[in-house]
Amino acid sequence: MSENRHTVYKTKERFFPVTHVDDWQPKDNFPAGLVNGENDDAWITVYIPKNFKSLKEIMLVMIPAATLEPMFIQIQTDYGGIGELYNINSENSPGKPVNTVVDTKVELDLMDVVDTRAVKAGDYIGVKATYVSNTNAYVLGVRISYKAKSKD
Repeated sequence: MSENRHTVYKTKERFFPVTHVDDWQPKDNFPAGLVNGENDDAWITVYIPKNFKSLKEIMLVMIPAATLEPMFIQIQTDYGGIGELYNINSENSPGKPVNTVVDTKVELDLMDVVDTRAVKAGDYIGVKATYVSNTNAYVLGVRISYKAKSKD
C-alpha cells in the first residue's frame, strides 16, 4: 500500500500465546509455561502484520508465582522476514528486572531487546524467556501494540 495524504495510522494490538515451553503448567484457565528453575524456558513466535507501520509496545505477559522486588528473567530475541536469516537481528538481556506480586498479571517491556528500527511488516520475532536465579512466573505470551496503515 503506497502512502499518500489519505493514509491514516491507527493503533492496533495483538496477543501471541506461548508457542513452546519446557514445563507446561496452566495457571487455572490460562495455558502457560512455568519458568522457575534451571533449564526452564518459554518461547513465543510473534508475527508483524502486513499493515504494520511502527512498533509502540512489545510486552511479555506473565502471572508471577511469587512476590519479588525484583524478579529477574532473561530475554532473547531473533527476528527477520521471509527470505532473511532467522537471526539477522538478535538481542539478549541477561537479567531483566520486574517487580511482581504473586498471582497478579504483569507485563515486562521488551522494547530494549527488539530494535524497533529494524522491525518491518512481515517479520517474525522469536522471543525466549529463560530462568535466572529467582525467576518464578507463568509465561502467557507476548502482546504488541503497533501503528497500522489504513485507508480512509
